[in-house]
Amino acid sequence: MHPAAGLTSALKRTVGVALLIALATILAASGPFEAVKGTGPWAATGATFMVLALSPKQARAVICVPLALCLCIGLLVVGVRPITSVWATLMLVLVSWSLVVALSPIPGRYLNQLRSLGRFTLVGFVAALATGTISTLYALYSPAHSGITFAPVAASTLASFLLLSPLVLTTKRQGLSAHPAEVALQVGLLIAALATASTLPNVEALDWLPIPVLIWAAFRFGERILAFELAALYLTTTLLTAAAPTSPTSGNWVAEIYLILLFAISMPVALVSSERSDALRGIRLSARVFKQSYYHSQMPIALVKFVRGQLVFEDSNAAAERLLGTSSMSLPGQPVSGLVSLPNDMSKIVHEVLDGVRHGWEGHASLIDAHLSDLSLTLSLLDRHGSEPQFSLTIHDLSAESEVRAQLEEERNYNAAVLASSPCMILVTTPNGTIVDCNLAGAEMLGYTEDELVGHEYYDVLAPPEQREALKTAFMGDEPAPSQDETIMLTKSGERRLMFYRQAEFRSSTATDVLLVFTALDITEQRQISQLSQQLVDSATTVAFISTDLDGRVTLFNTGAETLLGYSSTGVTGHDFTDFLSPAAFTGYAASNNPTFADLVAHVVSGGIPETRDWTWIRAGGAAIRVSMTTSVVTDPFGHKPVGFLFVARDVSDARRSQEIVVLALKREREAVNRLRALDRVKDDFISTVSHELRTPMTSIIGTTEMLEDELGGPLTDGQRSMLDIISRNGERLLTLADDLLLTAKLHANKEQQSEDPVDLRDVAIESKESIVATVNGRSIAMNIDLPSTPVMVTASHFHLERAISNLLSNAIKFSLEGGEVTLGVTIIGKEAIVEVSDNGIGIPRDELENVFDRFHRSPNAEENAIQGTGLGLSIVKSIVESHRGSIALTSELNKGTTVRLAFPLANVRVPVQPSGN
Repeated sequence: MHPAAGLTSALKRTVGVALLIALATILAASGPFEAVKGTGPWAATGATFMVLALSPKQARAVICVPLALCLCIGLLVVGVRPITSVWATLMLVLVSWSLVVALSPIPGRYLNQLRSLGRFTLVGFVAALATGTISTLYALYSPAHSGITFAPVAASTLASFLLLSPLVLTTKRQGLSAHPAEVALQVGLLIAALATASTLPNVEALDWLPIPVLIWAAFRFGERILAFELAALYLTTTLLTAAAPTSPTSGNWVAEIYLILLFAISMPVALVSSERSDALRGIRLSARVFKQSYYHSQMPIALVKFVRGQLVFEDSNAAAERLLGTSSMSLPGQPVSGLVSLPNDMSKIVHEVLDGVRHGWEGHASLIDAHLSDLSLTLSLLDRHGSEPQFSLTIHDLSAESEVRAQLEEERNYNAAVLASSPCMILVTTPNGTIVDCNLAGAEMLGYTEDELVGHEYYDVLAPPEQREALKTAFMGDEPAPSQDETIMLTKSGERRLMFYRQAEFRSSTATDVLLVFTALDITEQRQISQLSQQLVDSATTVAFISTDLDGRVTLFNTGAETLLGYSSTGVTGHDFTDFLSPAAFTGYAASNNPTFADLVAHVVSGGIPETRDWTWIRAGGAAIRVSMTTSVVTDPFGHKPVGFLFVARDVSDARRSQEIVVLALKREREAVNRLRALDRVKDDFISTVSHELRTPMTSIIGTTEMLEDELGGPLTDGQRSMLDIISRNGERLLTLADDLLLTAKLHANKEQQSEDPVDLRDVAIESKESIVATVNGRSIAMNIDLPSTPVMVTASHFHLERAISNLLSNAIKFSLEGGEVTLGVTIIGKEAIVEVSDNGIGIPRDELENVFDRFHRSPNAEENAIQGTGLGLSIVKSIVESHRGSIALTSELNKGTTVRLAFPLANVRVPVQPSGN
């Protein structure tokens, strides 16, 4: 006997715990503690969990002391700071303790069902998220460890837990067994697959080579052996990756994501396979004991139980009683060895069945004191629970045939399950093309039911019309069909679908019946997208698309690139992309005398954001062209690993020259505008100065005239008084002109100070009308005013509003003919106060309307009619209205009149209703 067999269970567990503590220490110190590529101590999560899971519940707290001590020493040995070592150790122990509490595992008996896998995985994810988050927060408050990031820590924690913990949470299951040679073959293929994927890292499809091999182990060997293989993969990968140098953008955690995916793919399959095995054993038991009418079966079957080290009859059917020569009354309670000769080590065999070493027992025996000497006994476990495990004992001479039938039924059920669960089309036909079977996925893919396909000829139902005769000939001929190819299939609605298929022949054991098995995938959408992408790239004749591998060698060169650079795509494939760049521009960009392709793409690799800038390319003939080039990284389908680079460029030589011309023109225009503004300021200053200088003497002239009119200088003759009237009238006109010029200059320069108070527009309208009454005297012009009965309140300067409305009334009177009519109206529309002045005078020509608000503008129509004015009235009105957040609109028609409309926002005040005074 091997020496280890003599160890007690407690001693075995102690040795296992010690070894696991050593493993945890090695894993914790295996990787860099920080930086993107490092996993730090979190690779030890699974090992520390196993230590606590294997430890007795009452001894876990004690075990934590040597565990934490070893982990901390390991971290200190590899150079981790003491405070960080203590923190990491406490985190590892705390996370592992939490995992043990959350799972409450019984070693070897926990991870045995698919639903337990769900809880196991969920707990691992939560622990990984918590560890990653806490570690990231620790890095934020510890500048020395700012390299610690969430993703590597979480990935390391999850991978370690998922791939190592099953070693203590799984056990060998009954119903799953394999020959050692098969296990050795599977392990060898797994090692070869991993070696191939590692040797050829640029071939992405090879990364998934280990998956079928692991699926094989999951189906055939169960979760226990799979757990050992996954743990070995993890330990090998972790230790080798930690020992090997890695690039800044890749590291252990990418490999750990890969291992997590392997676990997520293979472990559910193993548990499903184990549960399926358990279910099949239950089905077999039910089929043997109950569904085949246990008591009336012609097969001799007895129920036995294991009592005090021997098998004892509990019950039996009539066939067993006849075979054994006993009755149903005397058989129960008798030892089996009293009637049947059993092997001397039968008690050991039963214990092996109970312990799972055996899945049952079959052997030859004979009846004691009877003529039957060649019996076949089959012992199967029915119930291991309780103090007296129950077995079924089948006694017959045809055990081999029964076993063959059971195996055939099991295989048929297995094949049916594979067909039903496959997402691919699986089609079975005769050599002549008659469809004999089709799985559900295949039928639904083409819009049929299974019954609608079975029994019909493939070429009549699924082939396009133009291919039917050729396919019929191919089925009937002797030439074998290609093992794989693309073909077109018709759906029930007549739609054409492009399918990629593989086919193989199936021959029965008698070699008389041959069937063709086709497995097909619908690649219609995939091909359409691929063709569309290629057409888009090829149709872009003015845009260059150039892709390279990671070393800068050209892999794609579209039509636009051929046009832009003058090379053919076949001639440049495999060449260095930097050959197209201007050496001077490339050297200046890289700030290096010997720039490389890595310098060109360094910005997009580190930042992960495409870069667009102008470059100078060199054409095939040596000519230089200016292009706008966007550089971006091409990643694998998962977005994690860069696989190449894409450069998109267009010729911007003409555009850049045009832009330079536009920039120069804008600069000149800006200078001209600045000069005009300076001249405008000079003009405004001149107007303001002239207005002030003109207003002072005019005030004196008008004052003196008034004193003379009051005969302060003596009596006046009629002629003198007439002359004084002329002086006074023209003086007032000049004073008004000076005021207009001064106000215009202030408004234009935004220097006019005005106080705004709540104002009733009705009062302003009445005062404006009264101020211009004198200008109507002597003319037959009707003045109308239309005011509402309620106040029309606005927030404004009373003086300026009166000035604006007076200017409008004055203009309306000046441009009205004898017998004309001027109307002033005030109203409210919505949230605006409206002032409208209209006349039926000479009007304004249509082509002059856009200029009426310009300063000093006078319509030719006014000049023809000798109407006096300066051209400032409407300009002043517009400035006043806009300074009060209002708007002005003018409509006019020649010889029919003019209407000016002012709009002001209403003031938010309440005033008592007063008569309008209209």
